Amino acid sequence: MTTTEKWQRDGYLLLRDVLAPATVEALRISCDQSLEQWRRDSTAETEPGGYCHKPDAWIMLHLNHPKYHHRNPEELAALLNAVADPHVLSILDDVFREPAVITQINYYIDPSEPRPANWHRDCQFTARWTGEEESELILREGDPPREVHMHIPLVGTSASEVVPGSHVRSDTPEESRIRQEDSHSDKMPNACRLPLDPGDVAFFHVNALHRGTYEAGILRRTIAVTFNRVSDPRPATPETM
Repeated sequence: MTTTEKWQRDGYLLLRDVLAPATVEALRISCDQSLEQWRRDSTAETEPGGYCHKPDAWIMLHLNHPKYHHRNPEELAALLNAVADPHVLSILDDVFREPAVITQINYYIDPSEPRPANWHRDCQFTARWTGEEESELILREGDPPREVHMHIPLVGTSASEVVPGSHVRSDTPEESRIRQEDSHSDKMPNACRLPLDPGDVAFFHVNALHRGTYEAGILRRTIAVTFNRVSDPRPATPETM
């Protein structure tokens, strides 16, 4: 089975050893320096969507913002080069069937206080959760996808879960019940964890059923990138944060 066929069937891909250990080590140093700046300086008033540092914080938005790299611009270049690794772009070109553009680069971290892990599809934020509107959106954005998430782990992690094949169909009754009534459930049928080591890269369809876990005391340092098709770039706005 080709990589493209596996993507079309499952809605996710795992690639091993894409980035060299030295590249991962340099990224970890520079990203954690940006994280420390964000922890020190961020406020609800100055951050998109109010996503500032607090005990249950799990995401630092816009890791590529120049304010985090003005002292060492070469580190921003290294981040962007890693995100646009030729192997990465070749996969995305096949998945999108056209060039990809970066929409957003974030940094997933472990909170110091527990945080629930919610099952969701990204399309639920732009359409009503159930019924014809969401079903039409899933079908329209299924293949080629409108957006793809990519994860670059800088430490080993199994924090992301996805339901294979859910990217091109509506919920089953049980999936719908969990998503609407028990979104923190650990009993999602057919859920698959994505075990990743530093240097690996994961891709998954934004409309697949998925969730990330952010557990206090379990280190997480993951560069999380959203890509769009060049024909439908959809830049991030305050409303879509």
